[in-house]
Amino acid sequence: AIKMVAIKMVAMKRLFIIFCLLILCAPVSLRAQDEDDKPRDKATYIFDDPATAIAPNPILDLTVISDAGFASYRTDIAETLDEYTNEKVEFDILVNSDVEEMNNVFLILSVYDVDVDAEIPEVDKVYLNDRYLGDLTGDNNSWSFTTFPLKKEWLNGVSGSIPGVNRVRIEVDALKSTTYWLLCDWGAIKANIGFQVVSISPYGLAAGSNQYEIKIKFNEEVNVNTIDNNIKVTYMDFNEIKEIDCKIKYHPDRKVITVSPLSSLRYGIEYTIIVGGEIENMSGRQLKNKKKATFVPLPTLKFK
Repeated sequence: AIKMVAIKMVAMKRLFIIFCLLILCAPVSLRAQDEDDKPRDKATYIFDDPATAIAPNPILDLTVISDAGFASYRTDIAETLDEYTNEKVEFDILVNSDVEEMNNVFLILSVYDVDVDAEIPEVDKVYLNDRYLGDLTGDNNSWSFTTFPLKKEWLNGVSGSIPGVNRVRIEVDALKSTTYWLLCDWGAIKANIGFQVVSISPYGLAAGSNQYEIKIKFNEEVNVNTIDNNIKVTYMDFNEIKEIDCKIKYHPDRKVITVSPLSSLRYGIEYTIIVGGEIENMSGRQLKNKKKATFVPLPTLKFK
């Protein structure tokens, strides 16, 4: 009996030791699990095309000279793009235009997960050709655009047939205050290139009238002395091109002019407005390209 009691005591002692070891080890295991599962500044998912995560924005599609008057030099393929990282992001944007012809220049970056409103704010510094531009803006687990105005002197433009290389660098979590991560989808340099027509927009006047006004918008002020004979409204009469007389009105800022035909336009006939390339801005630069637009006057239907 005494032997059995001794055996049971030894077994109980072993169980007690095992229980104590479990108690001692549990906090260690829990601490390790907490460390592994600690919430981090990390995206829950990444889109194949991150741009689809944001609402449509016209600026995304400006890859050539557009009706908005902008050219876009965009990079969305590079080793350090589309990677969720807390390291430096670097990529080049190639510019195949003469920077002297540029106006309204800016850099735009599409980025994901910039925690500027965190308790310890995220600071991501942006550089162009080693020139500090400012910091990214955004919010936790959200897409955002950050734009920086540029001086054309900061850019490397085309030299002969060789495009200029412009290095963009993002120092992620530059202050290293904590572990912040981000993703950069693409970057683009955008600018007005030279003196050009931004838009031509014919529109009807009074209801039932076939008298049209044509509004022409430029990206810079126009030298009004160069307008005459450089804006024409024409139409095809059988095999002959005919021109109609117009009155030109200048808006106060001289970036917009209105062309009013002096005679009524004919319904169903296609008219062409031609803005010639010899029009100059106030600095004497001529239009980058001649611009044309067509329209067809239609009768206005009235319901009684």
